[in-house]
Amino acid sequence: MLAVTAFGLAFMTYLPHKLNRRMYWFQDPENLYDVDFTLSWGLIVLFTWYIDRSFWLGVVPVLFMAYGDGITGVIRNLKYKKRTKAWEGTAGMLLLCIVIGAKMGFAGMLAGVICSFVERVENIDDNITVPASSLFILLAAHYYFPSLTASLY
Repeated sequence: MLAVTAFGLAFMTYLPHKLNRRMYWFQDPENLYDVDFTLSWGLIVLFTWYIDRSFWLGVVPVLFMAYGDGITGVIRNLKYKKRTKAWEGTAGMLLLCIVIGAKMGFAGMLAGVICSFVERVENIDDNITVPASSLFILLAAHYYFPSLTASLY
């Protein structure tokens, strides 16, 4: 059901781009990153649902993107009043993602640190790379280093 909701939201965020009626407060006319975000969280939650029924394995990477990247935007707008990558935003994301990642133990905190620096990379869609990189780390820990992952059951 969550994946269906995500794909519905992807469609609903794509339509304003297609019809040239973007929601100016979050949609950029130069990219479809908002659509990519809904697609990536839908695919991640769908994929991980069959691996970890506690659902944290799929939700934590999505939270890194939603809240972690969100805090970078808040900090950026407070300081610079324009869209830009800034180390202050990365620091805010880093702190928030470590707190979110703690839900999954050391592996979650490590994933939070890594994805915070992945978000900092220019000219790539962080709506895909942040959840994907953190999911990769969490999956590796889940399968190969389970002692680094907090017990979620």
